Amino acid sequence: MVIVLPVSSCGLAETARVLRYLADENAGQCGPCMFGLPALADAMAELAYHGGRRRALKRVASLAGLVAGRGACRHPDGAVQLARSALRAFEADAVWHDHRGPCPGVARAPLLPVPGDADWDWA
Repeated sequence: MVIVLPVSSCGLAETARVLRYLADENAGQCGPCMFGLPALADAMAELAYHGGRRRALKRVASLAGLVAGRGACRHPDGAVQLARSALRAFEADAVWHDHRGPCPGVARAPLLPVPGDADWDWA
């Protein structure tokens, strides 16, 4: 699925929501899923919603390196690929968030349909 985000959206905030979903949807069988994915989701949410105080980008990159290739399955690797891809695609935004705080797009209603959201339509 491809979704074009409006210019008023924050790609980092949307990614943080998806990473939280992926962190919550693990089998609980290995450390990277039980501890690494929640930490990665938290770091991306910190960057997106609170600004990074010039530390969040390094934290996301560090956690991605710790999780990648270490899971019992490929689930953690997929989450890491999403995080890394978002940091590449939204590089200018990530630097802005890390140095200056969240952009106005974080206040926009979520756009991507994530299971568990109140507005998700399962039909």
